[in-house]
Amino acid sequence: MWHDAWLTPEAPPPEAERPAAAMPLDELRIAKALKGVRTRGGVWEADSFYVAMPIQEGERPFYPKMTLIVDQATGQILKFALSKAEEAAAAAAEDLLKLVEEQRMLPQELWVGSEAAGDALLPLAEALKLELLWSPELPALSEARAAMEQRFG
Repeated sequence: MWHDAWLTPEAPPPEAERPAAAMPLDELRIAKALKGVRTRGGVWEADSFYVAMPIQEGERPFYPKMTLIVDQATGQILKFALSKAEEAAAAAAEDLLKLVEEQRMLPQELWVGSEAAGDALLPLAEALKLELLWSPELPALSEARAAMEQRFG
Protein backbone atom coordinates (compact mmCIF):
# COMPACT_ATOMS: atom_id res chain seq x y z
CA MET A 1 0.00 0.00 0.00
CA TRP A 2 1.24 3.48 -0.87
CA HIS A 3 1.65 6.24 1.72
CA ASP A 4 3.29 9.67 1.56
CA ALA A 5 6.46 10.25 3.57
CA TRP A 6 9.54 12.47 3.38
CA LEU A 7 12.67 10.38 2.85
CA THR A 8 16.29 11.31 2.28
CA PRO A 9 17.32 9.84 -1.08
CA GLU A 10 20.44 7.79 -1.47
CA ALA A 11 23.07 9.15 -3.83
CA PRO A 12 22.65 7.50 -7.26
CA PRO A 13 25.56 5.49 -8.61
CA PRO A 14 27.70 7.42 -11.14
CA GLU A 15 26.31 5.47 -14.09
CA ALA A 16 22.75 6.52 -13.20
CA GLU A 17 23.07 9.73 -15.25
CA ARG A 18 24.21 7.79 -18.30
CA PRO A 19 21.43 6.96 -20.74
CA ALA A 20 20.19 3.43 -20.22
CA ALA A 21 19.40 2.71 -23.85
CA ALA A 22 19.68 4.90 -26.89
CA MET A 23 17.10 4.64 -29.62
CA PRO A 24 17.84 1.80 -32.04
CA LEU A 25 18.65 3.37 -35.40
CA ASP A 26 16.17 2.77 -38.21
CA GLU A 27 18.42 3.29 -41.25
CA LEU A 28 15.52 3.43 -43.71
CA ARG A 29 13.65 6.03 -41.67
CA ILE A 30 16.81 8.12 -41.31
CA ALA A 31 17.49 7.93 -45.06
CA LYS A 32 13.92 9.06 -45.80
CA ALA A 33 14.27 11.93 -43.31
CA LEU A 34 17.56 13.03 -44.92
CA LYS A 35 16.06 12.84 -48.40
CA GLY A 36 13.18 15.07 -47.28
CA VAL A 37 15.43 17.80 -45.82
CA ARG A 38 14.95 21.06 -47.74
CA THR A 39 17.13 23.41 -45.71
CA ARG A 40 20.18 23.06 -43.56
CA GLY A 41 21.65 25.74 -41.35
CA GLY A 42 21.79 27.38 -37.97
CA VAL A 43 22.28 25.90 -34.54
CA TRP A 44 19.84 23.94 -32.38
CA GLU A 45 20.31 23.47 -28.66
CA ALA A 46 19.12 20.29 -26.94
CA ASP A 47 19.12 18.90 -23.44
CA SER A 48 17.11 16.73 -21.04
CA PHE A 49 16.46 17.64 -17.42
CA TYR A 50 14.15 16.75 -14.57
CA VAL A 51 10.94 18.75 -14.19
CA ALA A 52 9.53 19.50 -10.72
CA MET A 53 6.07 18.37 -11.74
CA PRO A 54 5.21 14.90 -10.45
CA ILE A 55 3.18 12.72 -12.77
CA GLN A 56 0.79 10.16 -11.35
CA GLU A 57 1.03 7.05 -13.46
CA GLY A 58 0.22 3.76 -11.84
CA GLU A 59 0.69 3.38 -8.11
CA ARG A 60 3.56 5.84 -7.57
CA PRO A 61 4.11 9.34 -8.95
CA PHE A 62 7.43 10.13 -10.64
CA TYR A 63 9.36 13.21 -11.74
CA PRO A 64 9.69 13.17 -15.53
CA LYS A 65 12.59 14.30 -17.66
CA MET A 66 11.87 16.94 -20.27
CA THR A 67 13.66 16.93 -23.60
CA LEU A 68 13.86 20.41 -25.06
CA ILE A 69 15.14 21.37 -28.53
CA VAL A 70 15.43 25.11 -29.23
CA ASP A 71 16.55 27.16 -32.24
CA GLN A 72 19.51 29.21 -31.03
CA ALA A 73 18.98 32.20 -33.33
CA THR A 74 15.27 32.72 -32.67
CA GLY A 75 14.83 31.13 -29.23
CA GLN A 76 11.84 29.22 -30.62
CA ILE A 77 11.06 25.93 -28.91
CA LEU A 78 11.12 23.41 -31.73
CA LYS A 79 10.24 20.32 -29.69
CA PHE A 80 9.58 19.39 -26.09
CA ALA A 81 8.46 16.14 -24.52
CA LEU A 82 8.21 14.48 -21.12
CA SER A 83 9.36 10.94 -20.41
CA LYS A 84 10.39 8.65 -17.58
CA ALA A 85 14.08 8.97 -16.70
CA GLU A 86 14.88 5.48 -17.97
CA GLU A 87 13.25 6.30 -21.32
CA ALA A 88 14.80 9.76 -21.73
CA ALA A 89 17.71 8.73 -23.98
CA ALA A 90 15.54 6.97 -26.54
CA ALA A 91 12.88 9.70 -26.27
CA ALA A 92 15.42 12.47 -26.97
CA ALA A 93 16.66 10.75 -30.13
CA GLU A 94 13.09 10.01 -31.25
CA ASP A 95 12.13 13.66 -30.69
CA LEU A 96 15.08 14.88 -32.78
CA LEU A 97 14.25 12.50 -35.64
CA LYS A 98 10.54 13.47 -35.55
CA LEU A 99 11.55 17.14 -35.67
CA VAL A 100 13.69 16.58 -38.76
CA GLU A 101 10.86 14.62 -40.42
CA GLU A 102 8.20 17.22 -39.56
CA GLN A 103 10.17 20.38 -40.32
CA ARG A 104 12.19 18.94 -43.22
CA MET A 105 15.24 20.82 -42.02
CA LEU A 106 18.50 20.15 -40.21
CA PRO A 107 20.74 22.52 -38.31
CA GLN A 108 24.42 22.88 -39.16
CA GLU A 109 25.26 22.11 -35.53
CA LEU A 110 23.46 20.58 -32.55
CA TRP A 111 24.67 21.82 -29.16
CA VAL A 112 23.99 19.69 -26.09
CA GLY A 113 24.35 20.77 -22.49
CA SER A 114 25.13 17.45 -20.82
CA GLU A 115 27.16 14.35 -21.45
CA ALA A 116 24.01 12.24 -21.06
CA ALA A 117 22.23 14.20 -23.81
CA GLY A 118 25.30 13.93 -26.01
CA ASP A 119 25.50 10.17 -25.50
CA ALA A 120 21.79 9.82 -26.27
CA LEU A 121 21.92 11.89 -29.47
CA LEU A 122 25.37 11.04 -30.87
CA PRO A 123 24.43 7.89 -32.86
CA LEU A 124 21.50 9.67 -34.53
CA ALA A 125 23.52 12.86 -35.09
CA GLU A 126 26.23 10.83 -36.84
CA ALA A 127 23.63 9.07 -38.99
CA LEU A 128 22.13 12.48 -39.92
CA LYS A 129 25.63 13.84 -40.68
CA LEU A 130 25.02 16.46 -38.02
CA GLU A 131 27.85 18.03 -36.01
CA LEU A 132 27.16 17.52 -32.28
CA LEU A 133 28.96 19.82 -29.85
CA TRP A 134 28.95 19.89 -26.05
CA SER A 135 28.55 23.36 -24.56
CA PRO A 136 28.43 24.29 -20.88
CA GLU A 137 26.07 27.16 -21.78
CA LEU A 138 22.98 26.92 -23.94
CA PRO A 139 21.62 30.48 -23.93
CA ALA A 140 18.43 29.94 -25.96
CA LEU A 141 17.55 26.71 -24.16
CA SER A 142 18.20 28.28 -20.75
CA GLU A 143 15.92 31.19 -21.60
CA ALA A 144 13.18 28.87 -22.88
CA ARG A 145 13.50 26.64 -19.82
CA ALA A 146 13.27 29.61 -17.45
CA ALA A 147 10.17 30.91 -19.26
CA MET A 148 8.51 27.48 -19.06
CA GLU A 149 9.34 27.13 -15.36
CA GLN A 150 7.96 30.59 -14.67
CA ARG A 151 4.78 29.85 -16.62
CA PHE A 152 4.10 26.38 -15.24
CA GLY A 153 5.55 26.80 -11.76
